[in-house]
Amino acid sequence: MRATGLDQPWGIAPLPDGTALVGERATGKIIKVNGQPGVPQQDLFTIPGIDASGDGGLLGLATSPAYSEDGLVFAYITTATDNRVVSFNSAGTVVPVITGIPKGAVHNGGALAAGADGNLYIGTGDTGNPALATDPASLAGKILRIDNFGAPAADNPTAGSAVFASGLADATGICLSTNGGYAVDLGGGTPTAVTGNELETLEPGANYAGTDPTVAYSGKSLGGAACAAVTTTAIVTGLDSKSLMTSIMNKKGAPVDDPQLSLTDKYGRLRAIAIDPASGAMWVGTYNRDGIGTPAADDDKIIMVPPPQGGGGGIS
Repeated sequence: MRATGLDQPWGIAPLPDGTALVGERATGKIIKVNGQPGVPQQDLFTIPGIDASGDGGLLGLATSPAYSEDGLVFAYITTATDNRVVSFNSAGTVVPVITGIPKGAVHNGGALAAGADGNLYIGTGDTGNPALATDPASLAGKILRIDNFGAPAADNPTAGSAVFASGLADATGICLSTNGGYAVDLGGGTPTAVTGNELETLEPGANYAGTDPTVAYSGKSLGGAACAAVTTTAIVTGLDSKSLMTSIMNKKGAPVDDPQLSLTDKYGRLRAIAIDPASGAMWVGTYNRDGIGTPAADDDKIIMVPPPQGGGGGIS
């Protein structure tokens, strides 16, 4: 264990020094955890102005692509009026980066990932209105791609637009690797009976509405929430499956088999996941205090899992 007693940890931002920042969805609290066992977790500060109604709140976290120079971490948050991405530094100073992302009672999205291209990738939700996901004038139901200052990436599909791809119901996970990237679409359904979970391959200008996904989660692999990627392997956290769900892709980007499940029922519902840049291990967060899971006395927890190419091993 790296942390215990957390309340709905939604996002994890690993730092270069072997620590990571974890955000609690409902409280807005930022907690620092250490990759070495036995080091106490540390409450740092609370991001103000969080509206945690519905499925909103303090959602995704991502370390700045230029962290060694700017020391910034990005957060996707829900406020009283919108969803937005903000940056914060080690002192807890919060600065808006992009605002005006539509909010709703459901499907607020919340995915964040920093790309090797120096841009920030943002996953948003359709707020329960599927028409917004394919509306080029709306930021809802999209993958957005911006620079650290909030400006659209210069080579986005439409000049001057932050939209990189569209047609998503609830983009709650983005993961990037040297072989490309993926987005988790939590899809339709109600919070207690998740359906339609999909993994989409990130492509500029793609419209995912009505298309076949790269991986569809159903049956035992229900409830895909967030993802991490290592070369051609994508690992997705499962809420309803209570598992890590691993897919290995072939040279064409298609899965070679059904998702392989691990950690099933060991820790309950799983949501947050991130790759530690130093060790390659995976930070994973449980999500049992959301009113759906059955929390243990020390939930929610942050654990570390060996990298997928590590051939198994223990959990710590």
